[in-house]
Amino acid sequence: MAIAFSDKEWEVFCNIISGVESGGQVYGKGDWGNITEAYTNTPNETAITIGAYQFFGVEAGQLLILFYKKYPDLFIKYNNTISPSMRDIAHDFEAAVSDPDKYWSNYRISKTSAKAKVIKDMISSPEGIICQKELLKSNSQKHLEYAYNLGITDHKALAMGMQIAHLGGTSALKRIISKTSKPYTVASIDAALRTDNQNSSQVGAKIFRSRHDCVIKWLDQYWPKDSNTSTSNSSSNSSNVNNNNTGGKTSMAKTYPAGYISNSGHDENNNYYGGRAGDQTGTEWQIRSWYNRPWTQVLHYPDANVRKTIAQLAIEAALNNKIGYDQYERTTFWYQLAKVGYHPANIKTPCESDCSAGATACCKAAGYLHNISGLKNLSPDNYTGSMVSAFRAAGFEIRTASKYLSSPDYVCAGDVLLNDHHHTTICISSGVKTGEGLTVYDENSISTTTSSSSNSSSSNDALNETVKSYIYANKAQVALRTWAGKDNSQLKSFPTVVKGQKLGLCDTVKASDGSTWYFVKIEDKYGFVDSADTSTTEPTASTTATNSTSSGSITINGVSMAVSNGSKFNTTSKKWTGTCNAKILNLRRWAGTDSALLSSVPNIKYGTTVYVYDVLLDSEGAPWLYIKVKNPTTGKYVWAFCYAAYITKV
Repeated sequence: MAIAFSDKEWEVFCNIISGVESGGQVYGKGDWGNITEAYTNTPNETAITIGAYQFFGVEAGQLLILFYKKYPDLFIKYNNTISPSMRDIAHDFEAAVSDPDKYWSNYRISKTSAKAKVIKDMISSPEGIICQKELLKSNSQKHLEYAYNLGITDHKALAMGMQIAHLGGTSALKRIISKTSKPYTVASIDAALRTDNQNSSQVGAKIFRSRHDCVIKWLDQYWPKDSNTSTSNSSSNSSNVNNNNTGGKTSMAKTYPAGYISNSGHDENNNYYGGRAGDQTGTEWQIRSWYNRPWTQVLHYPDANVRKTIAQLAIEAALNNKIGYDQYERTTFWYQLAKVGYHPANIKTPCESDCSAGATACCKAAGYLHNISGLKNLSPDNYTGSMVSAFRAAGFEIRTASKYLSSPDYVCAGDVLLNDHHHTTICISSGVKTGEGLTVYDENSISTTTSSSSNSSSSNDALNETVKSYIYANKAQVALRTWAGKDNSQLKSFPTVVKGQKLGLCDTVKASDGSTWYFVKIEDKYGFVDSADTSTTEPTASTTATNSTSSGSITINGVSMAVSNGSKFNTTSKKWTGTCNAKILNLRRWAGTDSALLSSVPNIKYGTTVYVYDVLLDSEGAPWLYIKVKNPTTGKYVWAFCYAAYITKV
């Protein structure tokens, strides 16, 4: 059973933690730029503590990495102020890769150092404050669920338990609750806390007494009066929201009161890519209470029945543990969704999405279920910056009045909340001022049969994954895409294949423009290829380059290049200049994804200029460019390999 705080409850809890951690016991004060050196508070604190909420050691590292991932441009800007000889904070991320917990739990710097100044400037910026709040909520949500599983249901008592866990960890909270008499209230927990003072390091010690007194006073003074007093007996509280994400069927309907959303936001490691397919924690895509991102638009479809379907699909996605989060595999959710009749509850194969790909896929699926061409034509590749124009073209109204953006009161189930620079999510329940009723969801009403797909030509209208025959790429570079049609993105794992590449033909589909595409298998991956780019005849050895020792030539971005045999590379004659067309592109020591990242410049961002000198084919026959690129920290050029599909000629 899931448990959630309202936005107002989270606001009070965050203000309490900032007040007792860095605000001098003044409610809501907090020192956003605080840097506390190792060993300052206790002899056991072997690393720095930072921010208003006093993130220590590993959590301090999590905060810095979160800032880097959310605001890479600002991160680079701040770190450019560090002397190159001191190695910037990004190098610390690299050093932490082998054992991050050990590294960050011993991360010690002087508070007067250049690095400390950069950290202070970053975390106290508006963007840094957003990151601090986001990380506190993320970590505290785990404490909330832990406290709830210990049997605490009163929300004020849960907040009391969470601040104990924030101070001493979940083991301390478990110890306190084991001594607490029922029913669990703030008073009964505090009574047990007062017995937990055998030594100065325990959470009930005298040195923490004034802290706990402040928490109790502020809970009484600021906790919302309309807050759920008990999750076990309130008909309008979050216990009605079953978010176990089991991936299977449940036997009872669930009612969602006003103020709930279906939110896809991070992987199991609180990162944006790199985790395992599927939802490992139940929080990669989850149902949670409405919050203000802030939102810049609400995308509202005028047909209430279609909106209801969008909301139902978003609930199904959040409740299915087979659907996780990964920006690099974001369209695999749509691919699986199209295979199973457009109902996320029917997905059995682990797949990934992100916020914009997930919202788009749910709306696109509703188009197929209602046979609405505008919705069916939504591209699975939409991102937050493209959604306003794309959804307007699909028939959505774009609402920007403050009443729609600042609270859940006027939003409808099936509305899409959007911050067109950062995030999007789907409302699954209607606000109290919309005049629409509660959302009732019953998984037993979902059809488990695969419905007809107009994109498939197979006899049962579901894509066949068994190889029927083999075909071959007939051009120098043939794109493999996430769905039929050139307007869909290329696969992350195999964006292109070279001439002569052998592909397993599984099925035939039609793109929206009527062209014929093949559904193909390459190694253990599946994708779509334009039939015009393939041949049933295997090219002769003289017309194709199939491995890293091939000589021959290949055309990339309109430039014919001799393929290196791998023994020596051209470093004197630049072939052409290009720019990175991926959000983040890894640079490697050799051709192939199994090669190590370059230590000095492990990746580059979108728009980075590179100079192309040579090309090498990896063991699968895929082209990798040998490039020269500037190290943004030192200003010196380095040599590296990168995948050819992610470089565009300028």
